[in-house]
Amino acid sequence: MARNMTCKMRLCGLRVDGAKSGIDYDPAAPGKKAAMARFMRAILPYIRSRYSMGPDLNVEMAELDAIGKTLGLASVKMAVAGAQGWDLPYFNKRYAILKEEVDGQPLGRLRAGYGVAVAGLTVLDYLGIPYLQASVAIQGFGTLARAAAYGLARKGVRIMAMADVEKCLISENRQGLDINRLLQAEGTLLPGNNYGSGGKVAAREDLYQVPCDILLPAAVERTITEQVAGQLRSGPWYQVQTWR
Repeated sequence: MARNMTCKMRLCGLRVDGAKSGIDYDPAAPGKKAAMARFMRAILPYIRSRYSMGPDLNVEMAELDAIGKTLGLASVKMAVAGAQGWDLPYFNKRYAILKEEVDGQPLGRLRAGYGVAVAGLTVLDYLGIPYLQASVAIQGFGTLARAAAYGLARKGVRIMAMADVEKCLISENRQGLDINRLLQAEGTLLPGNNYGSGGKVAAREDLYQVPCDILLPAAVERTITEQVAGQLRSGPWYQVQTWR
């Protein structure tokens, strides 16, 4: 993952390399914030000079920034400012853009997952599937998955199922899940109720049984095993076109 991130940084013209880190800690434990603070304090010199932190599984950008401020950091992205040769006022001006909202969602929360949505739309274009007829299932409900669902829904793509670490929500009608309602939920878990009409709660593994044109894995890695791949079902649009 670090190697892929290095490639991404080079393509974006940023003079920094890729790096990945994580904490083996229960994200639902009350000590999560303190554990993150201890970790960030331990690597503080690197955050200031060469390590650009960002959100990932079970971590929000707002959490990182809040802890960073208690450690005297203007931002956990200061390494990028140094690599680009930006002074603090200019960096703050650029960084503030991420707080601007698009349809009530901060740009910083949308940017990575929206790229996943664009990739999905590109696949639909390649396959010749009209957006309004396309169906997608998404594995995950974190920052990446939520933004991907947002981007696809804006183009009229139907999200037929989403799964988190505990369960799966599956649409029982052709309209798909009520994504606008789901995105109002806080955290990385799908709501157990109040998720809109025409949906049902199922086991998280049931996601792979939902017929869809595209399955987006947007959470933990190595979930699409050989066994799972053999169970995937193509979407209605593909089935109709093949039959014709």
